[in-house]
Amino acid sequence: MKHLFLSPYALQAYFENVLFGQSMRAIGTAQGCAPSNVLRSRIRVVENARDVPEFDDLIQRLETFILSQPMPPRGPVSRELVLRALGLDARKFSVTIAKVIPVLSKSDAIVLSGDAPRAAILAKNVAGESLSREEFLAAVAFGWLEVAGPTDRRIRRFKLTLRAEEATVSLDSVKGLLANEKPQERPARKMGWSHSCPLEACSRRSGQTLITDKHVKTKGRFQSIYLTRNAVDPGAYAAISDALPPRLMTVLEEVCGKNTGFEVVEKGMGIPARSAKVLVAAALETLDHAGLLS
Repeated sequence: MKHLFLSPYALQAYFENVLFGQSMRAIGTAQGCAPSNVLRSRIRVVENARDVPEFDDLIQRLETFILSQPMPPRGPVSRELVLRALGLDARKFSVTIAKVIPVLSKSDAIVLSGDAPRAAILAKNVAGESLSREEFLAAVAFGWLEVAGPTDRRIRRFKLTLRAEEATVSLDSVKGLLANEKPQERPARKMGWSHSCPLEACSRRSGQTLITDKHVKTKGRFQSIYLTRNAVDPGAYAAISDALPPRLMTVLEEVCGKNTGFEVVEKGMGIPARSAKVLVAAALETLDHAGLLS
């Protein structure tokens, strides 16, 4: 049985209990394990997974599909069942995933998921790539995408896993794409998108007190709004832009939106050395105090 984001038997146990009212003892007997293990190692694992909105959406769609069938499927949950529940054709889904694998394999690539009907794929020098909600959920269900970093109420980040080798791409190809992106082969940095976070790096430096953990968390909320400004909530970004002077907004966009380094921003904008940190801290505190990043 091919891999899913959760054990097929854990999902089966959960649905047997929640949808069909089966007892832990009955489920344990059918699956060959103790009733206590059914609750602790299977049902509760699924319940905990539902704290992540994407997993909750996926499980809810499976529940709806199972109950809609004249003869509800009641075995271990399979990939075929997931695709049917999401209304996807297996061949078309495979073709779609194969097309975006080269982008997702980039070391800086992330997939952003929120309330929008499509999940945006972001990577350096790549624009306009996305997956439908159903395609994205299938990739998550198959274990090809995993949560990257802490989750947020507004937006979540996902990255490609090595299990995605199954998606018509060999493991060697994925590793090769990652290995080819060596720092020494990259051109000199200009203002623009980067995967590393200068604010986080600064907060970890011994002795510095300007950039705190709270600034880093606030930056994360700003970046979520920035990255989805054209697709999810344009109004939220417009309110932020109105609250800050243009040059301060530019510094914030570069450092906290695109992860551009402080020195690169200072040189590119012609502002004094070591001033970008102060400006970013002030901008984040202003927006946080005004409640524009909640």
